[in-house]
Amino acid sequence: KAVTEILEKLKDARENGKVVKEDILEKLKEIRQMLKDLKQDISILAKELLDKLMD
Repeated sequence: KAVTEILEKLKDARENGKVVKEDILEKLKEIRQMLKDLKQDISILAKELLDKLMD
């Protein structure tokens, strides 16, 4: 939800002609990568739990 709000604010800023600073873009890239990593970690954990349940 928080990521969606950030993206909406960036979209609004761009549409209103405001400049998005490069450091903000870099931070967003970092956040995006963290979320991708977290998704992978959760997927791996879920698979391990399912494997344990199947045993």
